[in-house]
Amino acid sequence: MNNIIFEKELKEKILIALEKIYKTVSITLGPKGKNVIISKDDASPFITNDGVTIANAIKLEDEIENIVVSLVKEAANKTNENSSDGTTTSIIMTYELYKEYLNYISKGITEKQITDEIKETENKILKLIENKSIKQIDLQKIFDIAKISSSNPLVASLIKKAYSIDKQINILLEDSINSQTTLEIINGMKLDIGFENYLLIDENKNEIIINNPKIKVFNEIIYDFNDIDKKYDIIICSDYSESIINELIEYNHKTKEKIYIIKAPYHGEKKEEILKDIEYFIVEKNIQKIIIKKTQTILYSDSAHSNKLEERIKYLKEREEKEEFEFEKEIIRNRISNLKGIIAIIKVGAPTELEKIEKKMKIEDAIYSIQKTLNDGICIGGGLTFYNISKELETISVADEILKKVLTKPLKKLLLTSDYNFDDIKDKLKNNIGVNIETNQIENLYDSGVFDSTKTLKEIIKNSISISIMLLNASSLIINNNNNQKINLDNIL
Repeated sequence: MNNIIFEKELKEKILIALEKIYKTVSITLGPKGKNVIISKDDASPFITNDGVTIANAIKLEDEIENIVVSLVKEAANKTNENSSDGTTTSIIMTYELYKEYLNYISKGITEKQITDEIKETENKILKLIENKSIKQIDLQKIFDIAKISSSNPLVASLIKKAYSIDKQINILLEDSINSQTTLEIINGMKLDIGFENYLLIDENKNEIIINNPKIKVFNEIIYDFNDIDKKYDIIICSDYSESIINELIEYNHKTKEKIYIIKAPYHGEKKEEILKDIEYFIVEKNIQKIIIKKTQTILYSDSAHSNKLEERIKYLKEREEKEEFEFEKEIIRNRISNLKGIIAIIKVGAPTELEKIEKKMKIEDAIYSIQKTLNDGICIGGGLTFYNISKELETISVADEILKKVLTKPLKKLLLTSDYNFDDIKDKLKNNIGVNIETNQIENLYDSGVFDSTKTLKEIIKNSISISIMLLNASSLIINNNNNQKINLDNIL
């Protein structure tokens, strides 16, 4: 049967749900943020202060509240997917925005007025963020960003060392055999493809390693096992029929010389282009070793210079400049990075498995933040960019007034989690002068290397406004819950 709730009750439920996710996640904000213990039915409990991990672990007993939390998680995850950072701030902004909407509605302002005005305010803020963006990113700034994201100066120094070789270098993470975290630089190409069937590999192994492999790039679909040239160890193709796998498994069990087949990523023209890149690379380089895992393949090569590869890279750079869409640009940048043939491998170690998992998540965040930063620039961090914009924002509309208030909230929350009182120091906050939470000093955050990715700040604004306005305009909620069973939230998102 259907359970329907209407506007007043729904808005109360939305606010309660937002407050719960806000209180759980916001305490992790900043270098001195608190940790959260997460317990799962199918795994051991673990401790983290990673905002997106905590948000995704939240499931409430109240079905209506749970639906709201799931929608907020979608917005937070979108921020994380597009910038790999800013989840916590996105949740803070969503809660504070919705709370202010209700405050103004209680004074007689209509939902329609707020909705009609908010887009113009959003565009003004995005423009102000872009105006404050710093585009020249040197190695010291890369170190600063990595240190903030990873909360680890040693890791930051390893990341800086990797980017000192090439600003478009591929960085991979692997588990260390001990508690030390180290950096290894290799020559080679990384492919986001791997084997699709564990029966293809030896028992008790999770990877295929072949020295001096013979590789064939096949820009077609393989339908018949007899079409496979048996003199090659590795076939990289456009696609293959499922029947090929069974025959290949049988062949590999019977013969000493094994054959492995993997298919290129993407579809259509992109797949053809990737296959061309791979073919260029294996023709121009001496491939000394290949390691194939479930979702990743690494070709280890020599370091010899190749004019043909340089020409291919030049062609791709020209393509990138002409491309309009950021998603397409990112694919091209990854292809350029692969063709350059240098890979940095950070081998992550820690005293315990829980610490290793936490460290890897932070390093992943740091690397992704730097990649976005190199493309989009940086702004002063520590909540100061939003705070400065709040002071600069001209208040013409109600939406301007709302955002002017809400833009101060991330800074105030950051100070609160770090035992600062905003009212005691607000007169000292101006331009680049803010609180460096790590040093506990009020100082020039630009000189201290406290930065946020421009991309992250923009995504926080766009996604928090989007989800909060969507929730504001929801006037009823229908729950189809037959036989009193719990709803499957995956089906409604």
